[in-house]
Amino acid sequence: MPASCAMRFLIALAALHDARAARDEPEIKQLTVEVPERCNEHLMCPGVRGSPPPWLRFPDELKPHGFIQRGSYRAVCFTPEQQNELSVDLEGYAKSSPQYMSSGEKPDACVPKEQAVTEEAHEEDEADVEPGSGVTVPSRSGEAPVALHTGSTTEAEPGFEVFDTDGDRHLNEQEAMSMVHSVKVDRLLQDHYQAGEHVAIEYTEAASMGLLSFPLADQDTVHQAIQRSDVDGDKQVDDKEFPEFAKLAGMMR
Repeated sequence: MPASCAMRFLIALAALHDARAARDEPEIKQLTVEVPERCNEHLMCPGVRGSPPPWLRFPDELKPHGFIQRGSYRAVCFTPEQQNELSVDLEGYAKSSPQYMSSGEKPDACVPKEQAVTEEAHEEDEADVEPGSGVTVPSRSGEAPVALHTGSTTEAEPGFEVFDTDGDRHLNEQEAMSMVHSVKVDRLLQDHYQAGEHVAIEYTEAASMGLLSFPLADQDTVHQAIQRSDVDGDKQVDDKEFPEFAKLAGMMR
């Protein structure tokens, strides 16, 4: 074989090897965030130069897609599918973390939100039928729970308005948990990077840093904080109840 032909053959073979290697290598996913300023006067910052808080801009795949029943309320969690894809447990702790699987909950205890809502609706429909009367009381099953914020906010405001996704001037359980988690993410980013810096973080690193974790114990604390600060008994947090809720939920350093 002439030298030129042999060289072309080797080049083609190397290109084929590189193409196969590229197909075999797992895709490295990253998220890009802008590190918020530290706040002294306010409980939380809306972000750098008025942008939404970093966590609200996280890709949806990094946010918990499931529910787990915790007594009288439902906590958010990562579904078995997410656990496999992100290498985390149902609380969002990375496999490298000492807290991994520390909750004692089985991976499949986290039910996808759509399934949980359907099951709840079925249970409520059954409960709404008065035995022996044949009369059905109007069902509450149409009231779908508010999901965690997916980052669709276009204009951020200081305070809980950013997380009041339904605009009713109250934070429900899911909105309150979203806000508390966002403050935690802000603090973790501030501890690792410079304020105002744009950083690219691999998904695995984000999990190791604790940016994804929604500890069940923390969610229990948020639930209890809502109960203890709920002056009007509506099981939500309004602007007057918010300062007390923030202290009880551990949002203030």
